[in-house]
Amino acid sequence: MLTKSFGAFFALFAAMLAGAPALADDGQYEVGQVWTYEAQEGSDDATLVIQRIDRAEDTDWPYDIYHISLFIDVPVGEMDELAISHLPVSRETLDQSTLELSDRKIIQFADWRAGYNEWERANGGVFTIGLADIIEILAGAMTQQTSQTTKK
Repeated sequence: MLTKSFGAFFALFAAMLAGAPALADDGQYEVGQVWTYEAQEGSDDATLVIQRIDRAEDTDWPYDIYHISLFIDVPVGEMDELAISHLPVSRETLDQSTLELSDRKIIQFADWRAGYNEWERANGGVFTIGLADIIEILAGAMTQQTSQTTKK
């Protein structure tokens, strides 16, 4: 079984896709919440955990950044499953994605703080697209990285 776990790598992708997320702090999304996400139709095969919420105040319009961990238990690209310990997303990302609040316990991820710290040092960006699009981009990048690694 091929499993990939990623953290800091995605700070670069987030920086490339950075946009201007909206401000909406109505308490719908909170640290520690576990949400399920339908990565494949008819199943709750993806789980995300909100690890931290930051407030970006250094722009003309302040907005919230949701630092999530994501686990997908279905084939993604050439991988049997995908675990991402740190992924910075916007409120739009969460709102665009079909999420359901879960009563599951928090899943233990590799230390998401390492990815967060790298994102912070790199002054990383924030994904503003839906989870399905993010997963497609990341799976493609990981498949490409894996094939390049095996060619060496």
